[in-house]
Amino acid sequence: MRRERATEYIELSVRGEVAVAARHPSQTPCPRCRDAGFLSEQGPSGVLTARPCRCRGIDHRVKAFNHARLPARYLDACLEGFYPRDPSGGEALRRAQELAWTFTPHSKGLLLYGGYGTGKTYLAVAIARVLTLQRGYSVRFVEMTHLLSTLKASIRGEGGEGLALLDQLARADCLIIDELGKGQQTEWSQSVLEELITKRYNASGTLICTTNYDPRRASRGRGQHLEERVDSRVYSRLQQMCALVPLFGGDYRRVAGGEGERPTEPAAAERG
Repeated sequence: MRRERATEYIELSVRGEVAVAARHPSQTPCPRCRDAGFLSEQGPSGVLTARPCRCRGIDHRVKAFNHARLPARYLDACLEGFYPRDPSGGEALRRAQELAWTFTPHSKGLLLYGGYGTGKTYLAVAIARVLTLQRGYSVRFVEMTHLLSTLKASIRGEGGEGLALLDQLARADCLIIDELGKGQQTEWSQSVLEELITKRYNASGTLICTTNYDPRRASRGRGQHLEERVDSRVYSRLQQMCALVPLFGGDYRRVAGGEGERPTEPAAAERG
């Protein structure tokens, strides 16, 4: 089983399609409070008082990470592990670091765009790792086509999580939408995306998106534009909610000699 030491007190592993966090074995049970959750100490007057143990904060961050449902493929994604291959990568990394470490609810988000394999998903997950494991914020990650298939299954009665999922995505401190604009665009899929973006927009919720489609207004007419994939209203709101951040470097996956193959050199750790 793949494992990753994320912090001094937390390790990551894979469970099915998602990465999961847990206390490091050295912290189970907590060596300070034996999982009581608090510590007793004697004050100046001799009265015993209780204060929360650090394990409560650890457990909160573990829960935040697991709630995000980050993809297992990016178990080792971290800002320190991203190696830019061109100037756009350096600027994207700077923007990602800035958002991760200065984030507060309602911060302006990022729209990471570029070709396949340039690191967009990797950076988005790396931001989520900081926000959950280091800072304890609630984050949700969803791949757009997976969201739509989950909602369709819910409508057909094959699962009850669809509507609840939309509500969870709307309420998270930070929402990450991967592969925005991917797949067949139908009236129904457009309405789902518009409802989700509208809820985030009205609540001034932070949004991070990745897409292979160019969102720049000046790029219209040069291949399929993002506005053509998400409709004009959603596109307009994305322009207000997110800073546009390009990633134009080469495909990291091909550095290893084959698409989808995990590279062995640090500068080419697998990225989306």
